[in-house]
Amino acid sequence: MNKALFNNLHKLTIKDCFDLHIQKSNNYNYKFKNEKIKVSGFGYYDKKYPKQGDHRFYLELSIEQQKEGETLAVIMMNPSNTFPEREGMDSTVDDTVKNIIRMTYKLRKYKRIIILNSFSLISGTVKNVQEDDCQTKNLEIINSFINTNKQIDYLLAWGSKALDINKIKSYLKNIDKGRIFVYKMTLKKAPCHPSVRVENRYKYVSEFLNQHDEKSSFIPYEIIN
Repeated sequence: MNKALFNNLHKLTIKDCFDLHIQKSNNYNYKFKNEKIKVSGFGYYDKKYPKQGDHRFYLELSIEQQKEGETLAVIMMNPSNTFPEREGMDSTVDDTVKNIIRMTYKLRKYKRIIILNSFSLISGTVKNVQEDDCQTKNLEIINSFINTNKQIDYLLAWGSKALDINKIKSYLKNIDKGRIFVYKMTLKKAPCHPSVRVENRYKYVSEFLNQHDEKSSFIPYEIIN
């Protein structure tokens, strides 16, 4: 990967610990015992003390309980409130990334998870994004990462409101189709995004956790341009 793309960005440490079960108050009937998941890693941000409205271009987390395992790259819509330690507050991992980690943890196949996004604006929307240097850099990082990581698995989870999807699909065209997955498709035939909103309404992630274990996998997905 072209390391020069990370010049002038801040590499910031992140760690967190959370439940495998999603929400204790939702009365969902899990068919497995709860566990604690510990993750640690780092993100590349444009600010040393990032907040909503800033940019995150890359996130890498390892599941500490997994002593070994493969790497999974996940491409979602945009970053949310996963932040390093700041102003006396512990670092945090946002609920959408936690849901990705939960599903990955249940499969017991992957140790390292890379999060890329269709645009880099933290807690932003497509309406907030301009074709500026930030989006250009974000796409360059995605393209460079994919070009130098063709032997890992990719999980697409960008939903139906992502940005520059055709460009990202073109970057993935040389990845073996057996290495590209989704966890579920939306009603609009887009790779489902594991947000809290989707989970609360449809229980997609909870259903995945109940139905999958180390003997199963994500759903294969074929890129069609």
